Amino acid sequence: MTADTSTSRKKNVTNILIIDRSRSDCDIIKKALEDSPDIEVTGTAIDGKSGLTKALALKPDIVLLDAGIEDYDPAEFVVESLNELEQLGIILTLNGAPDQKMVQRTIATLENGAFDFIEKLQDAPEEQLIESLKRKLLPKIRTYTIKMYSRIAKMVSGESKIADRKQPEMRIESVSGPEIIKPKQQLSTGYKVVTIGVSTGGPEALTRIIPLIPPSFPLPVLIVLHMPVHFTASMASDLNKKSNLTVKESVEGDVLKPGYVFLARGGQHMTVKKGAGGQYFLQHNDDPPEHGCRPSVDALFRSVSETFKESAIAVILTGMGIDGAKGMGLIKQSGSMTIAQDEESSVVWGMPEAAVKAGIVDEVLPLNNIPERLIEITGVKK
Repeated sequence: MTADTSTSRKKNVTNILIIDRSRSDCDIIKKALEDSPDIEVTGTAIDGKSGLTKALALKPDIVLLDAGIEDYDPAEFVVESLNELEQLGIILTLNGAPDQKMVQRTIATLENGAFDFIEKLQDAPEEQLIESLKRKLLPKIRTYTIKMYSRIAKMVSGESKIADRKQPEMRIESVSGPEIIKPKQQLSTGYKVVTIGVSTGGPEALTRIIPLIPPSFPLPVLIVLHMPVHFTASMASDLNKKSNLTVKESVEGDVLKPGYVFLARGGQHMTVKKGAGGQYFLQHNDDPPEHGCRPSVDALFRSVSETFKESAIAVILTGMGIDGAKGMGLIKQSGSMTIAQDEESSVVWGMPEAAVKAGIVDEVLPLNNIPERLIEITGVKK
């Protein structure tokens, strides 16, 4: 019988389990975390089977999972571990620039509920490897920890159920503030585009909502997801297989048309422009990152506000940081409609929170309600 370690936990310390097929990588990750007083590595494993056993015994707050483990599909690991440990956060670690197989593995794992991922440097001095891991891992660990403690506090106070990953019953909330202007007509045939911004938790969120949009949906959908350059094509392809609409990675000059979802390609900002013939098409640029992100949600939203004026529906979903809030403010000022995902259903309520606190959001909705609301707004007959 495995001893219950929960009573020996230190208060205000995030417990980490490292699962990595390389013992040397395990050691380097431990060194990257050991100087942080709020983080403690409570165990390591070099394969998925023993890692899952340790996870169930140690009940860590976060597992750092090597996406290349050979004895276990990482996506299956996520499903099995989250079935037993609903509060567990899983961060994938990838060795350098991944090949196509590893990209697909990573996307599947994120879609099944992994919190996030990082790419580890390879073939660099140990000191450089450690500093890179600190820079990439610590913000993600601490962001998940804040969410975890917030969730626990709500559970204790009776405000939230433990099944945070399950969606609440349908509810629609209007957010009001001194700058809020109610849309003149929420149910309209005048909308021309839906634009979505999302980051941490995005693959899972998009996998849950895009397939629920019917083939008769009358508007093109533009999405910025914070993802590296070699991931977005596979993400689009995977979504396309599951959806009624055609989902594709954006290409320079793509013409916007109903029935299509355009996922911004990694590494470049995506914007939209109206051509001389009245068609709308996509453009890309290498302008500096905004909020550390390229593509940036703000860059797309800003472009949409200028091009579509009052004819857009802007949606901001789960994600760390504040990317998208300024751009959504411009969309709101143009007279378009704005929607944000609620805190309860968000993996990280950072980007939506920034927009809500700015007073620029018309409606705050649980993730599962957003497709239905888009259908209602556009008057689609299912």
